[in-house]
Amino acid sequence: MQYLGIASGGDGGPAYIRVERALAHKAIVDGRRIGAEFFRLAITGLAPSTHGARGDLELWLKNPDKYWSAMDIMVSDLKQNNIQIVPVLMFNSVQFPAMAGETVGDLFRSPQSRSWSLLSSYVSQFVKRYRDSGVVLFYEFTNELNLSANIDLLRYCEKTQKPDVCALESNFTTDELVLSPAGSSGS
Repeated sequence: MQYLGIASGGDGGPAYIRVERALAHKAIVDGRRIGAEFFRLAITGLAPSTHGARGDLELWLKNPDKYWSAMDIMVSDLKQNNIQIVPVLMFNSVQFPAMAGETVGDLFRSPQSRSWSLLSSYVSQFVKRYRDSGVVLFYEFTNELNLSANIDLLRYCEKTQKPDVCALESNFTTDELVLSPAGSSGS
């Protein structure tokens, strides 16, 4: 998000991009200086978490060339410092359903869903663009998604969150997760 100028509430404008990229570059250099060999990062960001909210992939949706250009700068900085990444391709399970106006259940149960299409498209573009870059150590598809399987996630959400957050949730089983487009070789 720093390479896009949207970390820490940035609006993606030139001033934010200049400052955030300088911070990101410093983190890479500092990491290398102390012996880090790789970073694990939520490559798609986290937002949105509700329907209609601002998202971390808005630039990718509106201007893919500009988005990938920013990612190319990040990859160049990583290469120059001999640092690899473990990109988590879907850190927040509600991000793509929120972008699509769907639920997590739609994402997992329907390869024809808009949320699955968005996720599949992003993953395909990312992998094709950077698979031979030498920067990707390995891919992590999701972040601890199995922790939400086989529980009444919807009821828990309704007890602890605002209704707009829970509108995205769905209960799902381990079997559904494994057999879903996300759990299969769907992409």
